[in-house]
Amino acid sequence: MQDYSNNLKESGVHGAVIALDDNFDANNFALALQIPTQHAQARQILEAEFERLVQEGTDRQLGIPTDGRTSASSAGSIGDRSISPIS
Repeated sequence: MQDYSNNLKESGVHGAVIALDDNFDANNFALALQIPTQHAQARQILEAEFERLVQEGTDRQLGIPTDGRTSASSAGSIGDRSISPIS
């Protein structure tokens, strides 16, 4: 994960986004970190740690965004910045 941490600079991702944005999930976080989809192990670790962080540190319920959409159908955006898939 340390290899990808610098990718968060200027990304708009911060603790409030993680804690308060119900549409921000582990996949959005992986995209912001620019972890390639081929690096499945890193993404699995991130997903497990992200879920643990959200469950222990917030009142959010994963998979139940406040706007009624499911996490899988949520758009990949952070604030007003759009996240595009990595090629």
